[in-house]
Amino acid sequence: PEFRALRSLQHNRKIVIGPADKVSSIVIMDRDNYITEGHRQLGNSSHYRKTDVPTHPDIKARYNAILNKIHSKKLIKEKELDYLSVSDSPRDRQFYMLPKIHKNRDTWTNPNTPPGRPIVSDCDSDTYRIAEYVDHYLYPLATKHPSYIKDTPDFLNRLSNITTDSQSYLITLDVESLYTNIDNQAGIHAVRNAFQNSPQPDRPQEIIRLLALMLKNNDFMFDDEWYLQIGGTAMGKKFAPNYANIFMAQWESEALDKCPKKPQCFF
Repeated sequence: PEFRALRSLQHNRKIVIGPADKVSSIVIMDRDNYITEGHRQLGNSSHYRKTDVPTHPDIKARYNAILNKIHSKKLIKEKELDYLSVSDSPRDRQFYMLPKIHKNRDTWTNPNTPPGRPIVSDCDSDTYRIAEYVDHYLYPLATKHPSYIKDTPDFLNRLSNITTDSQSYLITLDVESLYTNIDNQAGIHAVRNAFQNSPQPDRPQEIIRLLALMLKNNDFMFDDEWYLQIGGTAMGKKFAPNYANIFMAQWESEALDKCPKKPQCFF
């Protein structure tokens, strides 16, 4: 009976079943409400634009030309070029959401549907492997800044070496919707600065061009319609976490420089 019940739920087109955001739970949602939440987010004209057709078929030649140039400089081998080159039939990117059931219900736009964390599935897309390649060069720089914390034990270890007084406060800050709110030009500028501050002879200059192309041409489908992300990056891109870290490292450094009063420590 349990197996039959699960099968019946799996094929029920009136509901959406998926994991929750930040919580180890499975959520069952009304499909119409889920789609309404998706269209609400995609209606943000600062981040997304609806398109009649996908854009990625027209960009294939540009990606492959850049990769061929890197190969001509002997910075990637023939097998690596074949691995990275855009195929003739890539998988279309798909937009989906992880329901934020940990958010207070009073903050929900729709009282019957939790807000969703937007994800753009990039698996086997035209740039899935190129994003891995770019991330290979971003990762080492994303962990170099002084405020970087690897994990909870690292944070606790740092705190154990700090002496405070009764006037000290522990404060946490959060950037809302960080990935989509990173201005593309500002993000690329931060990566370029990180490259200049940490030169690497075998790092292709074309990495910046590949990154810029991916940020500008992140198209995807939702509810049988095509969209283009015109601002920020998306969760689902391999390079997104390290790209965001590099951007925030520069942003926080510039912000702290302007502060007349500095925190005792900042992580």
